[in-house]
Formats: sequence, C-alpha cells, structure tokens
Amino acid sequence: MPSRVVVEKYRAILAVRKKYQHIVNRDGSLTLRWRAKKQKKVTLPLVMYKQSRLIVNGKKKNKINQNDIGAPIIVQKKGENTVNLKFMVPLWFNILLAINILGWIVLIGYYARKKYLIAKK
Repeated sequence: MPSRVVVEKYRAILAVRKKYQHIVNRDGSLTLRWRAKKQKKVTLPLVMYKQSRLIVNGKKKNKINQNDIGAPIIVQKKGENTVNLKFMVPLWFNILLAINILGWIVLIGYYARKKYLIAKK
C-alpha cells in the first residue's frame, strides 16, 4: 500500500494538471505546453521511468530531478514552456521480441510440416 506522503504528492500533481495542455504525438510521446508568469521550479504531472527521455523547451535533459513518485521537477521559464516526454524502448527488448517471434514461426512451421508429412502417408 502506498504511503500517505506519496498519495498526497500524487494528489497535488493532479490538482494542477488542468493548467497544462496535453498532446499525444504520433510517435507515442507526450507533449505538455503551458504559460508561466515567472521562472521557478515546478513539478510536472508526468511519471518518468529509467528509459524516459525528457526534452524541456527544446533542450534534452540528461539529469532530471524527480520526486518520490517519479514526477520530474524542472525550472520553467517565463512565458511559453514546452516539455516532450518519450519512453525509449531498450535494444535488448527488441532483440528478445524478435527471438520470440522467430521461435513462434519455427514452432508453427515444425508442426505444420509434421501434420503435412502425417497426412501424406
């Protein structure tokens, strides 16, 4: 069960969610846009994972501060702000997926060939 502090932080993030414009892009990434009256630190209503890539106002950020639930904490600039979040699928996952698909193709081919040879007799 999540701790009380984590639940309260999650609720605080959801409370300010409406001031952001959320756009889901064709590549699966998420873009947030908002206007700020002054430069200050803000917690974005997003959750980042280890493989997530965050671009803040056109600049890729390698080191991002996060709160307890993985929401990024950034410094917004005065005026228009844009953040793009994309999950980068690791190479090892794609390799394992290809091996899995090839395995299924070989297995289906093996049983189809076996059935064909039995039916031929």
